[in-house]
Amino acid sequence: MLAADLRRPERVRALRAAWATGEALRVAPALEDDAALALLEAVRREPHALTLPDAPPIRFQYWKWTGAPEPACEHVLCRLGRWAQTDLLAWAEEVTGLALAPPPEGPPCAAALFTKGGYLDAHDDFGRGRAVAYVLGLTPAPWPEADGGWLEFLAAQDGPTLEARAPGWNTLDLFDVRRPGRWHRVTVLREHRERRTIAGWFHPR
Repeated sequence: MLAADLRRPERVRALRAAWATGEALRVAPALEDDAALALLEAVRREPHALTLPDAPPIRFQYWKWTGAPEPACEHVLCRLGRWAQTDLLAWAEEVTGLALAPPPEGPPCAAALFTKGGYLDAHDDFGRGRAVAYVLGLTPAPWPEADGGWLEFLAAQDGPTLEARAPGWNTLDLFDVRRPGRWHRVTVLREHRERRTIAGWFHPR
């Protein structure tokens, strides 16, 4: 499922060096083309529920689908879940140099759909025993930053922005969440577009 280029030893070495400088990577293409297309079609068919916060401090609004992979199921999303816990995890260990494990609580990943008005406020994912977050981008058409829906990394909870990443097609964002203060958010989507992702975390082993 992982793109062949990302498995090349020289590419892994280059990504390991890049990770060491900032501990936040984006790679593309992340998956083989047919796998990315199959995933997009699969998540489009799944029912997503509107997700809103019960209370502060983190505010958000987006549509979400979750599901645990079944061991013998060959549905594309079940295969993705098993792949994330095995092959993707092993590749992330190579790139980050960290000993990683699947999340103990499961499921290993979830699909999110941001439509107009959707957003995710600044947060740092710290304090839940997580080590590395990953976000697989399944948004076919890119758009300008002014339209919102971009992933931003911040110097503090209220900014300024250190880096902004457009919604991506077949991209993989990987970033360290072991320490407090690594703030990130998804800006408010201002237009009638669809930002689709599959995201999850690896824990320390």
